[in-house]
Amino acid sequence: MRIGNVSRSSTKDIFLCLLLGLSFLFSLEVLSTGADEHARQSQWPFLYGEFGVIEITQIFVLGFGLAINLRYRRILVNASNKLIGYLRILIFSFLIYEELSFLTSFKFIFTESFNAQSELNLHNASFWHVHILQNIPIIGNIGLMPILTSLVLLFLGFGSFLPVSKEIKLIFFEKRYAIYASAYFLNLILSSAIRYVHYYQGYLIASEYIELCLYVILALDSVGKVYRLRSEAKNRMPVICG
Repeated sequence: MRIGNVSRSSTKDIFLCLLLGLSFLFSLEVLSTGADEHARQSQWPFLYGEFGVIEITQIFVLGFGLAINLRYRRILVNASNKLIGYLRILIFSFLIYEELSFLTSFKFIFTESFNAQSELNLHNASFWHVHILQNIPIIGNIGLMPILTSLVLLFLGFGSFLPVSKEIKLIFFEKRYAIYASAYFLNLILSSAIRYVHYYQGYLIASEYIELCLYVILALDSVGKVYRLRSEAKNRMPVICG
């Protein structure tokens, strides 16, 4: 697996087309049908659900990102340190496990006491449903999950603008992907606004699409980092004149 002639502009264009295409497609569906997420899963089981096209695509995208970080881990470690280099690998590994953790459903009795779906994972843990903020105008109640997820994504997305060393910045998104890290937060806000004035009770863009878009960002960000670091290393090579 080699990354060679992938330009920054083409990578960004591919991502933008994917993000905008999925967002428009689902937004059009919401406005035309008003179906909530549970209704969509029953209407299009091949697309949604644990064995649907979207979930499978998410796993493939995460697998690709993990493979990139494993294949070029030396470049990433040399550009930062072992902690950050292997933390990137850990993030992808953790996300892949969380996406596949539905396979543990009802496999462990002790999970019934703390997991909403009796799965051995974090994203379905019962404590995420605790309302931290209540009766917020237009928005309503806000649980721990959306607050923490929004903060983490915004931190990772815009952390590259902080006055820190280049080594530390390697854990953050490349600057050209920063704005997309706010997709999750904006989707929550816009969906709340729509629910306030419309009968629709779901999200403007389904959580599966948002997750897929964020996973694509992570994968393309890894590709972009490797491409940039290899280019910088090549430019630092001494020129030998014959």
